[in-house]
Amino acid sequence: QEPFQWVPPAEEDDTPAEPAAAVASSLTESAPAAEDSPPPPAASSAPDSHPRGGGHQVVCSACGLIQPAGERCRGCGVLFGAIATATTPSFRFAGFWLRLVAFLLDSLLVSVLQFVLSFLLLQASRLAGAPIDEKTFLIHLTLEFFGMVLAIAYFVFFTGYSGQTPGKRVMKLRVVRTDGTAVGYGRAFLREVPGKLLSGVLLGIGYLMVIFHPKKQGLHDLLADTYVIKT
Repeated sequence: QEPFQWVPPAEEDDTPAEPAAAVASSLTESAPAAEDSPPPPAASSAPDSHPRGGGHQVVCSACGLIQPAGERCRGCGVLFGAIATATTPSFRFAGFWLRLVAFLLDSLLVSVLQFVLSFLLLQASRLAGAPIDEKTFLIHLTLEFFGMVLAIAYFVFFTGYSGQTPGKRVMKLRVVRTDGTAVGYGRAFLREVPGKLLSGVLLGIGYLMVIFHPKKQGLHDLLADTYVIKT
């Protein structure tokens, strides 16, 4: 047997251990960078509905976006010129003399209708056997009233029905609203009764405005928001 040998104990290392955070940091720095790192988030490409800054601002009538003036909308891409062409109808406005001829034709036709109505009323008065003086007064009053009602009904009905009285149809004219839609009976009454009454009361100036107005509108047209156009 070998004699017993004493082995001295190992010396302890007095070097302090590195903190865990430092070790993790060194490992992170030594690790290779990831090849497929996600790109930074892209800035939103949606246009600002309330752009800032100076310059003329417009509103797109297709999508409602407020933006600086340009050729194309930044929101929907629609050309502003195409919007204007699609929403703004083009008219050929009828002048004063064409409208006057149409009115004379209508007046002639109304006069014929009034003559027929007067003849019928005269025949009815003879059958009634009223005294001469009373008969004359009543006939005159009745003819005036029904003649006026007939003229109003003629112009309001045809204008509200199709925008064309027979005289305007012959002259290829039509009454329309300023947006190109049909007039309707309410607006036709506004144009033909109070509108034309006002145009005539002002010494006919309301009718003569057609000669000088850029869109050939008389006072009654302005009041009813209508045009007289060529068809």
